[in-house]
Amino acid sequence: MNLNRFFALLNSKECIMIRMHYNEQINVLNLQYLLKNAEILKNA
Repeated sequence: MNLNRFFALLNSKECIMIRMHYNEQINVLNLQYLLKNAEILKNA
């Protein structure tokens, strides 16, 4: 597969939607992690 085709697939609408969904899930996990750490620091 050549690179142009690879990047065309990477930037296709479906792929962008999947990446956005994945990023949202990661952001939620990061937020939970930060809140948990804040709780730990508050109780220290």
